[in-house]
Amino acid sequence: MNTLLRRQAALAGACLLLLAGCAGLPENAAPKPAPASVQAGLDSARFAQIDSAIGEAIGERRLPGAVFHLERDGAVYEQAYGRFSYEPDAAAVTPGTVFDAASLSKVLSTAPSVLLLAEEGRIDLDARLVDYFPECAGGGKDAITIRHLLTHTSG
Repeated sequence: MNTLLRRQAALAGACLLLLAGCAGLPENAAPKPAPASVQAGLDSARFAQIDSAIGEAIGERRLPGAVFHLERDGAVYEQAYGRFSYEPDAAAVTPGTVFDAASLSKVLSTAPSVLLLAEEGRIDLDARLVDYFPECAGGGKDAITIRHLLTHTSG
């Protein structure tokens, strides 16, 4: 994958992390670290930064709660933060909390799939949409490119 495609894929993953938490830690509650046995082979200093960033976002009311899960080479780090909503009696988020993904399918499946096609040379991100879908012609849409769609801009 070239650098731009890697960055776009990483951005999609970061959006997932932030948006998945859009469902609060009580102000005096701190996240509990995963057991050391589960963290074997993972960089615990990095997780402290992630825990801190998510805790800060919750404290600033940018999101009420989140779940972070990472697996690498058999090692697992999983942490739940905050509550399901800002309501005082909202349930605490658990690793099993299911969040409404809303329109994340564009970020999580469509965009990476299109980027893979671009990497394979099967689609040009700067081609006009009407080059691939002629039925979209007219109405001022002729200048819209595939890249515009992926970045939610209209040209």
